[in-house]
Amino acid sequence: MANPSNPATSLAAVVPPGSRNKKSLLPQEVLGEYGERLIRKSLNLALKGDSQMLRMFMGYVLPKNSEPPVKIGPLRLGTPEELLQTYDSVMEMVAAGQITLSAAKDIIELIEARRLIIETKEHELRLKALEQEREAEKQSRMMQPS
Repeated sequence: MANPSNPATSLAAVVPPGSRNKKSLLPQEVLGEYGERLIRKSLNLALKGDSQMLRMFMGYVLPKNSEPPVKIGPLRLGTPEELLQTYDSVMEMVAAGQITLSAAKDIIELIEARRLIIETKEHELRLKALEQEREAEKQSRMMQPS
């Protein structure tokens, strides 16, 4: 049984993993049943000038206008060499004023994510090769007469 005075044995020890929070179930049920009507009513209030409802729709319901999509063409991301070339071309676009620095940072994050995937795959292949080599050596030692 959980001891409420001991934080190490909090509710996590009592509540089964994956169980739903009872406090969040009621609002979800209400929204499931009345959600469409509530949204219509809120939208009507916002359209009639209710500043609170308008703010709510602007902040949470309507998508935020961010920077427009950047068109830089296809990114070559197949090999480490291509990643380097793509990175260099992104830096050239920044220097030429073709894309913003924040857009370049986003693109570089994509390049870095791809680099990690390539690196992980290469490590996996190298590890498999080493394991196969080790297994082959083990088999050849077993075949040799003592």
